[in-house]
Amino acid sequence: MQINEDTEIEFAVPSWHINAHGADCRADFGLSFRDGVGRTCGEEVEITWAGTNPLGPSTREMGPGARHETLNGQWGGLNFRRILTFRKFIYSSKPTSY
Repeated sequence: MQINEDTEIEFAVPSWHINAHGADCRADFGLSFRDGVGRTCGEEVEITWAGTNPLGPSTREMGPGARHETLNGQWGGLNFRRILTFRKFIYSSKPTSY
């Protein structure tokens, strides 16, 4: 992967996690204060990694290629199960009146 030299990278801390930090850190690195970021929790990364924690003992012993394939397979499976549950969620939702 190559990143263009003109690319600016900004770091931010997800909204739930930032609450454990001080006020200065929240002001400097809070996801809610970044330009171009909508209202989001930003914790999806942590949730995804939690699903791979059981793989730690196995992937620790693997080479880079096998580790990459194993983690991709795990994340692909998580995404597939998520897509399958969309149908249940969408069709079970009752119309709401506003």
